[in-house]
Amino acid sequence: RIVRSCSSMAAAPSSLPAVTGASGAGPSALSRALLHRLRSEVLGSVGPQDLVGSTWRVLVLDATTTPVLSACMKMADLVDLGFSLVEDLNKGREPMPTMPVTYFIEPSVNSVNRLIADWPHGEARYREARVYFSRAVPPQLLDAIKRCQPLISRLTALAEANVEFIASDPRAFTVPVPRAMLRLYGEASIAGGSRDADAACEEIGARLATVFATLGEAPRVRYRRVASVDAEDVPGGARRADTTRRVAEAAARALAATGASMGSASGP
Repeated sequence: RIVRSCSSMAAAPSSLPAVTGASGAGPSALSRALLHRLRSEVLGSVGPQDLVGSTWRVLVLDATTTPVLSACMKMADLVDLGFSLVEDLNKGREPMPTMPVTYFIEPSVNSVNRLIADWPHGEARYREARVYFSRAVPPQLLDAIKRCQPLISRLTALAEANVEFIASDPRAFTVPVPRAMLRLYGEASIAGGSRDADAACEEIGARLATVFATLGEAPRVRYRRVASVDAEDVPGGARRADTTRRVAEAAARALAATGASMGSASGP
């Protein structure tokens, strides 16, 4: 059964490392909550009783989770948590059948396929596996994982961490989405049925929802109402102006999937 991590987060202990900006400003509530969640629910979720026969673990990241972790933790922090090796999911890796592995990856088709490819029939790349996803897992991808018996037989944890943003500054965060500006406001976005623009809104909304889940907040979001369409408007202008509404509604849907709810309202 997949575990959804969306409970309210208590303030992180003062001993945790924290993200600080170039100005030397102290840690924000967001950066502390992020570190607390990563250390307590993902990276530090294995107790000494789970490490019998091995004192070290392997951590596997993908292109989405690598910058999330790199922005708030160093290799020394990971070593303190029992990780001796950090590897890229999308690169070739040597089998380590005596070591347990922790995957922290996004629930994309590519990453899930690479995860499944790590566990062919008749061969165990690692001793056991814990899998943590950076946001909610689509049902079809969860079904694909359930069909991979070599993985299921060695799976000891499967959870949604709901962490898919970069807290690179005490007062700011980013939710990087590849080619977002081009997808939302480029020529292809003029067509009313632009699936790429809609997908970008969903991706941004899903990543924003992980920020709210980490903070334990279910905010009410206001967005600018689209003005009436004028004959002299630039083609596709109304749809582009409607981006804020689509992103807000996507974030609300994603947050609802974690068990929380978010209100939204339009404004002039």
